[in-house]
Amino acid sequence: MTAPGMDGRTFLGLGLTRCSAVTGVLSILSRGPKVFKEGELAMAKAVAALFGKTLEIEQLKYDLQRTREDLDLTKAVMEDGLLESGTTNLPNLRHLDVWMRPTLAIARRMREPMVMVRWRMPPGKVTHDALKALAKALRGEDLLVDLGKDEFLLLLPRTTIRGAKLLLEDVRSKIGKIPMGATVWDPDHPQERSDHLLGHAQKRTKTALKTSLEMAQEGAATVAWNLLELNPGDLRSSGPNRRDPSNRGRAKA
Repeated sequence: MTAPGMDGRTFLGLGLTRCSAVTGVLSILSRGPKVFKEGELAMAKAVAALFGKTLEIEQLKYDLQRTREDLDLTKAVMEDGLLESGTTNLPNLRHLDVWMRPTLAIARRMREPMVMVRWRMPPGKVTHDALKALAKALRGEDLLVDLGKDEFLLLLPRTTIRGAKLLLEDVRSKIGKIPMGATVWDPDHPQERSDHLLGHAQKRTKTALKTSLEMAQEGAATVAWNLLELNPGDLRSSGPNRRDPSNRGRAKA
């Protein structure tokens, strides 16, 4: 295009993209009026693609450095010895706060969902032994947290509903067929993107657990799911790293 106030010179602008989002503009200004040839346009597009990829690499370097710093902080805090429940020896809320920062940063970058499951168990040796057996059987990236007041929270990173249902069968075989409330934290959902402390997701697990406890009074101790509704417009553009949680909506297992 010929830009006003540029003495008839021609301006060409090409978007610099990262993960399908425009993050900048490559501007080309001719010395005078010009019609860009097909080969020149192709060259300009190639340069824009190169610059866009360079910006993406630099952003990844920055994200990795932040994650490394978060992990270093996590290690330092965990070594301070105040991150376990004195009753069950499980990670406590302080541990959860430290664990969330690097874990959610990675999940957001990789666009991976996380399943959260909440339940109640009365104190005692049977409960302690069952939870100890469960903690030993978890995957290395999973986290079982003692929330206090006889409530527990299981976090399953990189897990969809389908995968969680299989894992929960094993969990319930170890601690019993008790009422449970579950949800999925999805970094692609608008409400979850701005929630850096899992506040909304934790509220959903509380609501789901309440539903499950009510169902248990009628003789059905099961896992009740409370999930966010997701419209197609809520999703960011798909990318190669997108792990798509299946079975959206409300479900019971």
